[in-house]
Amino acid sequence: MARSCSGNDVKYTGMVHAIRTIFQEEGLRALWKGLLPRLMRIPPCQAIMWTVANQVTGFYEKRYNLLAPLQ
Repeated sequence: MARSCSGNDVKYTGMVHAIRTIFQEEGLRALWKGLLPRLMRIPPCQAIMWTVANQVTGFYEKRYNLLAPLQ
C-alpha cells in the first residue's frame, strides 16, 4: 500500500476504491463537480492545436514545395 509524504496511510487504495469512498462520503454530485470546467477548457485547446497544426503544415508545404505539380 502506498504511503503519503507524512507517513500516514493513503485514503484511497485504488481508483475503484476512491470512487466508492467519494460516492459514500460525499454523494454522486461530488464525482461530477469538476466536469463543467474541464469541458469548458477543451474547445479553446483544440482550436489552438488545429491552428498550430494548420500553420505548421502550410509552412512545411511552402518550404518543400509539395503543392507544385510533378514534372
